[in-house]
Amino acid sequence: MLGLYISIPFCRSKCSYCNFASGVFGQERLDRYVDRLVAEIATARAQADSLQALLPRQVDTI
Repeated sequence: MLGLYISIPFCRSKCSYCNFASGVFGQERLDRYVDRLVAEIATARAQADSLQALLPRQVDTI
């Protein structure tokens, strides 16, 4: 099985406990980021095939 961690590094404010790369940005930048992330997920199978990489068909956790 395969587990994925998907970071959406856009916060309303920067908190002190966070070690992740993130920033405070506007909605437009968040929307572009999510659109690009969705596009990359949609092409993951073709990219793996072109590299002759094994990519599990099912993700059990996100």
